[in-house]
Amino acid sequence: MKYFTKEFIKADNESAFSKARRQAIDRKFDRNCKAYRRQLARLESRISKQAWNFFYFGFARWGLHDARLISFTAGDGLDYQANGKQPFRINKQKAKVRIQILNHDQNLFCTFNCSGIRKAVFDFPSEDPLWNANQVDNVHSYELTQASKHFMCLEFLFTSGATILVEFAQLRFDRTRIHRSYATQAMYS
Repeated sequence: MKYFTKEFIKADNESAFSKARRQAIDRKFDRNCKAYRRQLARLESRISKQAWNFFYFGFARWGLHDARLISFTAGDGLDYQANGKQPFRINKQKAKVRIQILNHDQNLFCTFNCSGIRKAVFDFPSEDPLWNANQVDNVHSYELTQASKHFMCLEFLFTSGATILVEFAQLRFDRTRIHRSYATQAMYS
């Protein structure tokens, strides 16, 4: 993570910081937010309008802070159905990554399909864990950045300290609204 690092999670959980130190961290966070949005603006032409709106405006109730990772899948045959009807075309497949996340209120389901993969890393438990309760835990922050002229980078940082990093050429983003039929309290039982 370039802009929204573990430093901010650690600071949120550090009660011994002086008021001046906390204000300095808040100013750094504000600067990082502005720098992130500036660099994100340069990626607008490289992603769909729906993905652009999600990354640029997707905060608060539309964002993924405190969301949960449902799945992180990588492979050569993510869309292949092993039913015996079609061969798995060994020389035609390319690596893909699919990340599925359910927002905190459990009413938005987001899927990130990345293709043209250059790098994919799931770090759990992290080399720099914040804590480990045998869960990936909540999404703390996420960012889309430019990795090179031809590749972008999608990263997620979880409150456990776990991370996902994917460098890719193309992104397909889908967000599905879910109409819950259960009470909010059922999430915690």
